Amino acid sequence: MTDQVAALPGDGAEDISECVRQVSISPPPLPSFLLSLSPCSRLSLPFFPILRLLLSPPLSDRTHTLSPSLPSAISGSRLSTGDDATAARAARYLFQKAHAADKHNKENKEKMGRRGAVNALCSILRSGSVEARYQACSALSELAYQNENICMAIINAPGCLESIRILLQEQDGNNHEDAALVINNCAAFSQHTPIHIVQYPGMLEAIRSIANGRHVGARNAAISALNCISRSIEAAQVLLHARIVEEVLTPILSEKGRGEKYEARVARAVLAIANIMGAKGGYEICAPVLAKYPNHLEMTVNILGHSLDGLKWAGILFALYSVIIPMSHLSAIKENQGKLVELGMIDKLARVLREWQPGHLSDSVMERALLIILSINDHPEFQHRIRLSGLIAGLQQIKLGLRNEPPKCRALAEQLLSSLLQCHVAFCMGQHPRLGADSPLLLLDDFLSSLVIDMAFQ
Repeated sequence: MTDQVAALPGDGAEDISECVRQVSISPPPLPSFLLSLSPCSRLSLPFFPILRLLLSPPLSDRTHTLSPSLPSAISGSRLSTGDDATAARAARYLFQKAHAADKHNKENKEKMGRRGAVNALCSILRSGSVEARYQACSALSELAYQNENICMAIINAPGCLESIRILLQEQDGNNHEDAALVINNCAAFSQHTPIHIVQYPGMLEAIRSIANGRHVGARNAAISALNCISRSIEAAQVLLHARIVEEVLTPILSEKGRGEKYEARVARAVLAIANIMGAKGGYEICAPVLAKYPNHLEMTVNILGHSLDGLKWAGILFALYSVIIPMSHLSAIKENQGKLVELGMIDKLARVLREWQPGHLSDSVMERALLIILSINDHPEFQHRIRLSGLIAGLQQIKLGLRNEPPKCRALAEQLLSSLLQCHVAFCMGQHPRLGADSPLLLLDDFLSSLVIDMAFQ
């Protein structure tokens, strides 16, 4: 997959009346709010064909042909003032169908993506109704959640980024938080969208302004968006040059406060700074900032532990990759390694490898975890802790590749195993009558020798 944002399949043009005519065959039930409208009113609503398409059975179960595309006239239409209330309710309906509470949410999202819901929702962002804009933002955020294709479709939708930028810069601030959450999810669930976001004219300045604003909800959403954006090394480079670290993130670490929202804001700032530290020239800017906040290492390890246990930290359920990425940069600093090991990082990384499952960015999680351990394994003082963590069993599992581990990770696991399992060779050499004649092992009593044997052959 390239860095280019690709359009979803099924972006053709089709006459509205023909689309509605085809769907009218064996029509599905309609939501109650649409049933209250007259037939003429229904056909005049840009969202009516979308809902009919979404409520229709899967195409494979239909006895007639239905084009998978939504009419371009629908997806690009501008809603009139009289349609705002209905558009808001329709957008809310799409949100509900995309939400995790709906057991068919994944299938629903794919259907919405194919049939033009993204473009139609983006058109509502230009509505004069605060409620309609709010519902459209909510639906877009939910569609983007854990769906990379939808994230890319939102970024690529004509005029969508411009509409979001306008919402972020509106004076009344009614939709600041809602628009920031769309950006947040698009950046969180796609590796390729962050660079498009930060390169869009005026977008980064709009996010910066809200992150430095006074509205707590909007501010937290903007800082969360910056954290998600910073996971992309290309976007992190842009953030570094834009002085986001000095002008937005650093002041957060010196704030005084309490409560979940405050702790979440600080945690996201710490993780974002650690992400940006991986950019070229980032160490010189970010390392001194984090050094002044002595709890940043402990916080990162604790968040990783919460993520592994499926628990929320400061009200947030952090995904594994959102913690492993900044941790990989923090552990690259030699001065941090001893403290991270002391805080239990190795034990948690061993769990990451043992409990790994294929999923969003899971290959990257495994690779980064292995690289962290590989860098620490170079230091003999940490090798005993590595063995005690049960890591060797996890590495042997990866080497076998029974969970479809990526080839690069299997090679890294084999490299680590080769290094960790050489201790028995040294022990045997120490017992050799010629090679081990001067070995200090011969000075140990039986009890200590048994301990050495246990560690050498585990």
